[in-house]
Amino acid sequence: YADIPVNPKLRYAAMDDYLGRVGRFGPCMMRCSASTQVSIDYGDEHDAIAKLRVGTAIGPILAWLFRNTPYFEGGDNPYPLLRQEMWDHIDPQRTGIIPGLYDERFGWRDYAVDVLSTPMMFADLTHTPEAQRDGDRPLEFAAFRENAGEIYPDRALNDYEIAHVLSTHFNDVRLKNFIELRHWDSLPIALAERLTQTVGSLFYDDAQFERLTSFLDGVSEEDVAAMKQDLQSRGADSTPFGRPWDFWHDFLGLHGLQRRAAPGDPHHPDVFQH
Repeated sequence: YADIPVNPKLRYAAMDDYLGRVGRFGPCMMRCSASTQVSIDYGDEHDAIAKLRVGTAIGPILAWLFRNTPYFEGGDNPYPLLRQEMWDHIDPQRTGIIPGLYDERFGWRDYAVDVLSTPMMFADLTHTPEAQRDGDRPLEFAAFRENAGEIYPDRALNDYEIAHVLSTHFNDVRLKNFIELRHWDSLPIALAERLTQTVGSLFYDDAQFERLTSFLDGVSEEDVAAMKQDLQSRGADSTPFGRPWDFWHDFLGLHGLQRRAAPGDPHHPDVFQH
């Protein structure tokens, strides 16, 4: 993959430089991975935190049910969830589970503190008036040195600055002015539609969402991390949160989603039946 160029933008050159130094899969992810992401709305802080928690907990389960990475670097894919394996080992400072998310006191302020205190990969100052020098509109490479709180002026950040800082974090579920669920492989259109319908039914149907929040009541950050590891190490033999796959098909409304592996490849979703 080293011969494959990245997107020809300064932002991606900066990300490639940074991520190539801090984790196993940075350069590969930048060049050889794609995803299906689903975004949902939220009404207020309480609603946002509830949806972040639920999305973080069930996202890996849906990732297994909708997995679509049979091959990796010219051979069979050895990881039950390759996308998860990549992102969990790219840069733990900005990926994975949002730190403290399952603490009952967690709120937007805690999320802001985490984001602002993480070392920046790079800083886009093109909309920071204090940084303009003789007409320059800089993109500064701040990797490993400074966090956003040290780079940006001591004032309320403008919308562009906020959007940039948030865009440099890649948690499993990302909070912006919407909630971005990021777990899934790139999918054929029909399967992407099925996934989107499933997410919509789980998060926008009040009764369904209440079932989920009730089931996950008391789940901790450690529980979710253990569930992810169980999926990653045991795949079809895993029991997310102690429940078998038949339970999850029923609980998530995926009765008609059946998989048949391609010969010799236990992860190949060559047939989805609806």
